[in-house]
Amino acid sequence: GWGGQHWEALVLTTFDTSLRIGCLLKSDVSQLDVAECKLYVPGTLQKGRADTKQPLDPSTLDLLLSLPRPAGDTRL
Repeated sequence: GWGGQHWEALVLTTFDTSLRIGCLLKSDVSQLDVAECKLYVPGTLQKGRADTKQPLDPSTLDLLLSLPRPAGDTRL
């Protein structure tokens, strides 16, 4: 289930990237680039249909990586 930490991560990621919430909810942990502190978003998830790498604030990235997830669930 979703808790306060999940809502905070969604709001901060939306703020950092300006992406639509539906796009973010379909994104996966494997799309996070920890070394560059960016989120890779394939064009199939975006309105413009172009692949992008969206910069994230380091604290947002840390929060996304620390979210509790059910076993086998890799969504952001």
